[in-house]
Amino acid sequence: MAASRHSSDFVRVGARHSQREIPILAVEREREIIPADDTIQAVPGPVDFAPAADESHHPRRGPGRPRNIQPEHQIQHRRYHILSARERELLRGDLESGMTISNAAAKYGVSKGTVVRVGKETEQPQPRGGGVYRKLTPEVSRLLSDQVLDDKFISARRLVDVLHEHGVDVHPSSVNRHLHSPIMEMHGCPRFSVKRVITIEEARNSPETLEKRREFVAAYQELRRSGCPFVFVDESSFNCLENRTKGRSPMGTRCIDRRRRVKVNNITAITAISDLLGVIHVTFVEGRVDETVFRIFLTSLFETLRLRLGGEAIVLIMDNAALHKTAGVQQVIQAANHRFLYNAPWSCELNPIEYVFGLWKSRVIIPPQVTRVADILPILDASFATISRNQVARYVRFVETKLHSRAWRMEPLDLAGTMAEAGVGVAEEGGLAVVPCAAAAAAADAGLD
Repeated sequence: MAASRHSSDFVRVGARHSQREIPILAVEREREIIPADDTIQAVPGPVDFAPAADESHHPRRGPGRPRNIQPEHQIQHRRYHILSARERELLRGDLESGMTISNAAAKYGVSKGTVVRVGKETEQPQPRGGGVYRKLTPEVSRLLSDQVLDDKFISARRLVDVLHEHGVDVHPSSVNRHLHSPIMEMHGCPRFSVKRVITIEEARNSPETLEKRREFVAAYQELRRSGCPFVFVDESSFNCLENRTKGRSPMGTRCIDRRRRVKVNNITAITAISDLLGVIHVTFVEGRVDETVFRIFLTSLFETLRLRLGGEAIVLIMDNAALHKTAGVQQVIQAANHRFLYNAPWSCELNPIEYVFGLWKSRVIIPPQVTRVADILPILDASFATISRNQVARYVRFVETKLHSRAWRMEPLDLAGTMAEAGVGVAEEGGLAVVPCAAAAAAADAGLD
């Protein structure tokens, strides 16, 4: 897998001299911008812990004097007789006539416990499952299903109160087991389980948002047919305290990982990618990202594009963040003779860079002893270098072929679902996430409906 040959730089915001030098740097960078060629040319598509050997495990011995346990080959197991229905009836008659339990057990060749259980049997045995099974009828299952569908946060005790109002008395644990059991499906109801709640804003898939996604896809496809190279830009914050959440330790002990105090928690990576070049440029920012910092990122990006594309004009795809829409940012883009297109609101699923960020974060491993920013930045930059151009191109094709068609049909989108569908971080090999390309490859032949 060929590594990405991207460029990167670092900006520290909030230092004593930053307030004075950062605006000056932005102006100097903008003066050095070389306008791109406005002639548009068609671009070709693209560890196990085992007990020690000397350890011996003995069965736990209870209190009292030790018993003499005979070897298995010397134990004489008593063979009991399985009673038929006729023999069970005769046994109950002998018990009613006054025969003792010991004599009945010796006569029929069964244990005393079996004699007691047979003596308690009636003419018509009870059905299997007990009383709770008979109480949880199909009508009760439908009642429980309606209550859960109306209120996803309803508790088992509240469901017990609802059933009590309908004359059914059961325990909350029985309700929980019944909601998860296959009996619900036998009664024509869905099975329910407790899971993490995902909150989605109402505006994410509203009719207005779906219509704006359709407009964005139309403008995107029009620019794509003109042959303009696309560059996708966005920011992503990385928490330096994010470590591996799973590890190994001896059974009965906690898995503890110690580290020194970290002065900086978050580092923002302003990134640009393309299906032609992969990861193009990354600017790491310690502090708040504002318009001035973003303009510095754009000047560095345009210089890298001039060296790698020969001054060809490109189209920047950005989201609707406020700092992307300022007049200063638009003037820098126009001064470089480039164009820009804003994504539809609430539509981060349509930007392939989101999937690149997911792959990047799954590959970052910061050792606990690394706490200085100067030591963290090379690790973050090296993780970007492991992302190949082909991986970025797969994500771009996945968005253009699968998600654009759904947006054109005005279907709702969900980032968690599209992340799983794209295969971001679903498997790991050698510590790096492996992205299966079956979905993207199958979608490569699909077109926009």
